[in-house]
Amino acid sequence: MKNRVREIIQVAALILFLALLANALWLAEILRNSGWDGMSWLWSPQFSAYLAAALAVLAYLLPFITVAGVRGPRLWISGIELFFSTVVAFLIAKNILYGLFSRLPVVNMSPTVLYLMLGALLALIAGSFYLTTQRRLHKPKLSYYFWLLTALAMPVPLSLLTIKLFPGLGEGRDLFDAVKMGYPLFWAVLSTGAAGILGAVNQPKPPEPEYHENILDDVEF
Repeated sequence: MKNRVREIIQVAALILFLALLANALWLAEILRNSGWDGMSWLWSPQFSAYLAAALAVLAYLLPFITVAGVRGPRLWISGIELFFSTVVAFLIAKNILYGLFSRLPVVNMSPTVLYLMLGALLALIAGSFYLTTQRRLHKPKLSYYFWLLTALAMPVPLSLLTIKLFPGLGEGRDLFDAVKMGYPLFWAVLSTGAAGILGAVNQPKPPEPEYHENILDDVEF
């Protein structure tokens, strides 16, 4: 039991480091390419977001590696599947959130339609994580899907709260400024990692192979 608690604490610390790294990479790219002033960063490629997606997937898989002992092809195949679904979700969600919260009319749709699109996207990406986990990592209960859905929805409200408490390099306090600070990436990595821990602690480690001290005892002559 103590070993399991220690493993969970260690993997939680690693996930926090990955979240901070994702945030730092985003800020470094923003400051290097476009500077803090202006809005040119909105139209830049933002390669750090793809690195953050990879870090979020790694944060999700780490608990299954360290706590549940998952190894082999099913691990890296899961990583590839989750990375591509995460990138697609990011590209779609970015435009939806800009349409909802930014000061620019990036997407000309009614807020009701955008909220419905965002809800459908969250349901789909949570389903992607759930099905990949079920096929390759372990057999979660259906309730785990709702934990995944909650975890994937948390970055937006947590980012809004964070920007109010820590405006960072700017003075704005809306989601536009929170995205510029990289807070959604930080919370996305942290929340997917937390979902991974929740899934891994309910998956027992594979049994250790048993070795006999005297193999001749098992041989019949």
